[in-house]
Parts: sequence; C-alpha cells; structure tokens
Amino acid sequence: AGFLVEKIKGRLEFTKHKYDNDKVSSPEDGFSFIKIPTLFAVDDGLMPFEDLWDSEFKEVGRPTIAVSKKHKSKSEEYFFRKNPQRRPKIKQTKLESIFGDKYLSADKIVKRFNARWSEHPLTITSRVGNVEIRRHASCATRVFHQGSVTKGGRYYGLWTSLDKSSRLQATIDGDPTVQIDINASQPTLFSCFMGDKMNVDGDEWSDIYQECIETLPPEALEFYGRDDSRKKIKTVIMEMIGTGNSNKRGPALVHQEQFNEAPYAAFRSEYTMYREAALSKIPALGRLKKGEFDTHYLSYHESQVMTHALHFLDENEITAYPMHDCLIVKEEHQNEAIETFQNALNSYVQSQSIQFDVGFNIEVAMSVEKAGKDTVRMCGRYS
Repeated sequence: AGFLVEKIKGRLEFTKHKYDNDKVSSPEDGFSFIKIPTLFAVDDGLMPFEDLWDSEFKEVGRPTIAVSKKHKSKSEEYFFRKNPQRRPKIKQTKLESIFGDKYLSADKIVKRFNARWSEHPLTITSRVGNVEIRRHASCATRVFHQGSVTKGGRYYGLWTSLDKSSRLQATIDGDPTVQIDINASQPTLFSCFMGDKMNVDGDEWSDIYQECIETLPPEALEFYGRDDSRKKIKTVIMEMIGTGNSNKRGPALVHQEQFNEAPYAAFRSEYTMYREAALSKIPALGRLKKGEFDTHYLSYHESQVMTHALHFLDENEITAYPMHDCLIVKEEHQNEAIETFQNALNSYVQSQSIQFDVGFNIEVAMSVEKAGKDTVRMCGRYS
C-alpha cells in the first residue's frame, strides 16, 4: 500500500512585483516573495483501486490556532485590512511558547469542536460541468490578530469562503440546514459589551439600521430613498467601528463615491448626517476608541459568544458550524439552537460587559435563512 498523494521536492514561488498583480516567478526576477505552496504528486499505481474515483474525502488537518503578526505601520495595517488572507502569521511552533496557557486553552477548545465536526461534517455540493462534487468540511482554524490572542478570534473553515447560496445548500448527516444570524450584530453586540441600551421604542426592535434612518429629516429620506439610506448608514457604522472613531467625518476612499454633500444646512455632509443618526440610536458608539474599543475588541468578544454557544450546543449533542456572527445547524435543531444562542450571548454579556452591573437582559434580533425559503426575522428585546 502507499499514499494517494505524496509531497515532492521543488517548489513554485508566488511573488509580487510592485506594479503587477500576483504571479508565479523565479527568485532571479528580483520580486518580493508572497507565498510558497507545497507541491504533491499523485501515485499512478493507486489509480486501479476499485471505487477510487467515487471516493469522497473529509477536509482535516487545518491548524487549530493562527495568530497574525502585529502591523508595523498604518500603511501595512490598511493593506492587510483589505487583503486579510495575506497577513503574515506567527509560526505555529512558537505559539505555545509565546502565549502559554491561553494558547493551550484555545487549542483544546478547537480540537473539541473539530472532533464533533469530524463525526458530523458539513457537506457542500457543487457541480463542475456535469460532474457533482461533494466536499466535507470537518475542521476550522481560529484566527487571532495583531500578535494577540485577545484580538479577533473568528473561526475559518471550508464553509466560510463560500457564497451564501452555496452555504444554505449544505447538509449535516444528509439533513438540510438553516443559518441563524444576529441582525446588525456589530452595533448590537458593541452596545451590549459597553453596557448601553440602544435607543429603541418600547425596548423592542427588528432592524436597528431602519431605526436609525427613521431619525433622518423627511426630506432626506425622500431625497436619498430608504433602501439607499439604510445601506449608507450601515457603511458609516461599520467604518466607525472599523477605525475605532465615533467622530469620523468622512468615508474611506473606497466608499467616497457613495456619499454626497447633504442639502441641509444642519449637517456638513451626508456622511455626518448618517453618523449623527447612528449615534442618536446607538449611543455606545460614542465609546469607540482605537486600540481599546474597536473592531479587534469587538470581533474577539463576538467570537467568544460563538465559542460559548458552540460549547453549549456540543454538550447537548447538537452539531453547529460558526460563520462569524451566525450558526449553521440542522433544520430540526433550529429552535433549540436559537434558544442556546440567545442564552449564551446574554450570559456572556452579563459577565464581560465593561459595566459592573449591566442592568438588563437581552434577546438580540435574529434571522433564520433556509434554501428556497423566505427569511424569518425575529425581534430583539430588552428585559
């Protein structure tokens, strides 16, 4: 017997010229190296094995933990924010010596989840021409940022790079799945961790972005339209959180063309109009602070909420796959997963909010999506 694929000597070097896109090149060209993929050869002697071409394989072997290096400059930070897959990582062999028990604890948790996923993989079906291809995802890497295991921490697996329609077609043990999302997760969770309620009528809401645009002057809504205004206010909020700056005065370069000067003397620009509307409904945004309460802080605590929910579901023999701010579970487990997700989030908020006593319980607004079905939306509420 032998191995179906075997590592071979030699390598291709993916490099980048300062004026060109990624390309395969040789060291003699003088370009800076980007990444070096490992090469494998297929053992032709195994091809006659019966049923080989009908075999299916599970994806295994992803590193449990990855930690990107701290950015050295603002330009480097900007580049890697736009190209997250290229962030240089700390070597796997150094993680335990650098982070000690924190690394070992995180590693143990991911291994536990990987064990369940290996028994109940997420099956993703796609077609290449007339050929149906089934891939089985059964492991993930938890990725931290900025040389710290308390920044970032989201889970990445085969399923996280798929488009939503493909994910919704995925199955677990052959059973259909649903995707359970937290609506407007970042401003909602940030408010929770700051211990501040959002200013919603009657302590209940379904769409906080819609709540924000309702505070705009009627002339503005008529001029820009509700749908367009909702998209823009979401962009403004994401940029505020991303930069850790609640006083941001204008959009990032990539979004500049979306915003115009507002036709109202009360606001300097359309951007500031949306910013003020967001702050009026989500006062916690005023606590944003780069390097302390920003996107890295939020993504870490968001990932901790997901970790708590996965842990509780695992204890109840329910398989769930994390997708940043949502969970993928069997349709038959939908109701139990929603309840567990809500309880895990609320208990985590009570223990981790910067306020000693939060003073409220929360059920966040959620959405449930299933292939071929309309999205089901559930209101959030404080109590």
